[in-house]
Amino acid sequence: MVLDIPLPTRLGPFDRLQRAVERPGDLAEGATLLPPRVQAAMAAVADDARVPLERHRDLYSLRRDVTFLNHGSYGCVPKSVQAVRRVWMDLSEEEPIDFGAEIDTAVAWAEREVAQFVNADPRDVVFCANASTGTNIVLKSLNLGPADTILRISLAYPAVTSTIAHLVATTGVKSFELSIPLPTTKAAIVRRFEEYFRTSCATPTIAVFDHITSATGLVLPVAELVAICRTHGVLSLIDGAHAVGQVPVDLRAMDPDFYVSNCHKWLFAPRGCAFLYTKRQWHPRIFHVVTSYGLGKGYQAEGFWPGTFDPSCLLSAPAGIAFFRHVLGGSVARNHLLAVRTAKFLAAALEGTLLVDQWDAEAPHLIGTLATVLLPRLTPGSATADAVIRRVDPAAYAAGRTAPAMVFDTLHPASIDYPPATAGAGNADLTAADIAVALHDMLRTRYAIECWCNSVDGVPLLRISVQSYNQAHEYVALARAVAEITGIGGVDRGLIKEYLADSERLAAKL
Repeated sequence: MVLDIPLPTRLGPFDRLQRAVERPGDLAEGATLLPPRVQAAMAAVADDARVPLERHRDLYSLRRDVTFLNHGSYGCVPKSVQAVRRVWMDLSEEEPIDFGAEIDTAVAWAEREVAQFVNADPRDVVFCANASTGTNIVLKSLNLGPADTILRISLAYPAVTSTIAHLVATTGVKSFELSIPLPTTKAAIVRRFEEYFRTSCATPTIAVFDHITSATGLVLPVAELVAICRTHGVLSLIDGAHAVGQVPVDLRAMDPDFYVSNCHKWLFAPRGCAFLYTKRQWHPRIFHVVTSYGLGKGYQAEGFWPGTFDPSCLLSAPAGIAFFRHVLGGSVARNHLLAVRTAKFLAAALEGTLLVDQWDAEAPHLIGTLATVLLPRLTPGSATADAVIRRVDPAAYAAGRTAPAMVFDTLHPASIDYPPATAGAGNADLTAADIAVALHDMLRTRYAIECWCNSVDGVPLLRISVQSYNQAHEYVALARAVAEITGIGGVDRGLIKEYLADSERLAAKL
């Protein structure tokens, strides 16, 4: 017996991954090269297309005793995609060393599938854990300093704002916040950017803005904003956390310098799956948050292995894409139209206001499948808010819960959740954010409705999500609950009847 060594010596996983990315033809039939059990689980995803729209909730693991109207926060993974991930996890446990050492080309295949979905060159796309990680990678790679300025928008995601604040404190880079007028229109947003560049004394180094704003669900005109940045020699970094799977994304046409998005929100991948797109000319400037074995081997290789982690969520991204393509179909358009109609219904039912001006004309451009309704009745300090807000002892609050318990209720004793009460405290200390949190919690604990509540410009708001498993009657239940909480009383029956009939016509049409 002798020791056989191939000639030439086999490449290591980081070199192989980079080579696989740069030679996409070698993985052109990547799906057929996957382990047979993965292929079988992937093929089963398409079977979900047989389930009619009214039974789409059966495709998920969501609790039946909770009305779930918050797909946008973390997404929901279909059972069939969970099954694909479970196969990958089983394979990793059956042979941990082989799995860790040989999954490089599988990751390259998965990255290629994601790149194709957003019409990008696979060589420019790399996986990361989430959009916040991708944003940190970009902003902390550019060696920004006192001579640089970061332009951000007033509706930015808080984690992005925090990242920029940290860089301001540690590097001396300057930051300027561009206020987005509310209510707004597509033209008003573009005009605001144009005015800034026309009147500003200093040109920023990089502009950071959302594709779809998280708290308010507004779809920004990113193609126009990128073009404005390019005209002025400013780098563009788009936070597309909510975009992929909610609205079409074409990165070749958009042509930003950097784009980050989650695959686990609206593209049905398991949580912890996101990607960073970097225009080719900037690859040498990008360094991943964790420096690992791939250093110096290429853009994908450097981001491939940050240390021991579970890559099954990344490897399952193509299954999420398959579910989107095979199962969602026409319901993407239905979800959008239902979101537009529902926001208008809720605003009418709850004496609310909308963030889109000229709603009927502008909503098709500025709304995807997230929509926001402001609740002026709950504005801190208003007579209507003071009339319905009651401060209660935490024990009494807990005793008033009537909805099914949340999973982690037992891990939240009052001694941890609440600081000592201030004697004589009334409503004066309450912010819009405090009221929004309380509204969210009351909807969940008293009405078994999960709907995200936030605030903007000092006014609490409801942010609804619409996914194929949601039905119009669920938003009627939300309207009735909020009307009761806010002192409106009931919701006009004629308004409900008109909304439900309109929703039925929409479903029949699509």
